[in-house]
Amino acid sequence: MSDTELSLKGHRQSVRDLIYVSLRTAISRGALAPGQMLSEEQLSSSLNVSRTPLREALQRLTTEGLIERADNGRINVKNVSLREATQLYAVRSVLEQLAAREACLNMTSEGLARLERAYGQMLTDENDPSKDVADSGGSFHAILHQIADNPINLRLLANLQVLISRYRYLSTGRAKRTHHAVEEHEGILRALAACDADAAAEAMRIHIEESFASVRSALVALEESQRFKVSE
Repeated sequence: MSDTELSLKGHRQSVRDLIYVSLRTAISRGALAPGQMLSEEQLSSSLNVSRTPLREALQRLTTEGLIERADNGRINVKNVSLREATQLYAVRSVLEQLAAREACLNMTSEGLARLERAYGQMLTDENDPSKDVADSGGSFHAILHQIADNPINLRLLANLQVLISRYRYLSTGRAKRTHHAVEEHEGILRALAACDADAAAEAMRIHIEESFASVRSALVALEESQRFKVSE
């Protein structure tokens, strides 16, 4: 479980928070697969941590809907589902369009420069097999949200991101989707540079719609390959 190894050196976070971030990342990126059973004993050993902070981290992940605990105490990673993905992306579309509109109203030359750098990183990552465009794309959205400067929307998006991230990583590994995602961000950036709120919101709507279409295809492919069961 190399993707969930923890290093406490140089960190000021609590052990509980480090465990939480490590496990959340492993779940988001599929290192801990949907439906996979989790053993406190194995996790404690592989992460080299005590049971108390581990249980606190697992409780937080349960509250956020990433893992499930059965009545008999058995813990497993929550399965992905087309129904959940549909609902998540419907909400995300509304919130991201709002962020795009508000970012247009607050855009500065410095903010635009930051977005351009993030988009440039996406172009670089697209041609680097060791990088994931989902990461640099996430940075682009994070900068846009900062520029929009709507704390309520930011909090809602952050809560949504916890659940939506693992669906996002299902599809970004596909070369065709990666290229299209980069092109879609170019359209968003162009509209923001022109301070065209309607165009920015529309470009964002298209991006989220295409992202969901890719996720839906990935879920179907995973079901057909029987790697794990996708709940309907």
